[in-house]
Amino acid sequence: MQDALTSRCMHVGSFRFVVSSTKGLLQRFLDPPSSSAIDDAVQRLIEIGAISKLGLELTPLGQHLSFVPIELRLAKMYVALQYQQYQSRYL
Repeated sequence: MQDALTSRCMHVGSFRFVVSSTKGLLQRFLDPPSSSAIDDAVQRLIEIGAISKLGLELTPLGQHLSFVPIELRLAKMYVALQYQQYQSRYL
């Protein structure tokens, strides 16, 4: 459930919502998650590097991760691998 909520926060953020307004949007769901669960999900996104600590907006990594339809930690590994392959091929 936590990974699903983290992914949901990320995808809402990819629609140009600031994460602080994401919390208000998620609390409008029919079965809303608790505030502490949303805060934990946001903290995980900060730890992964998907959102910035200052503005709570998606980082470039977060923008890439929002397009990969798998669990975020696996998506981060996938994006890093793609970047390394790009670097070795073209740089």
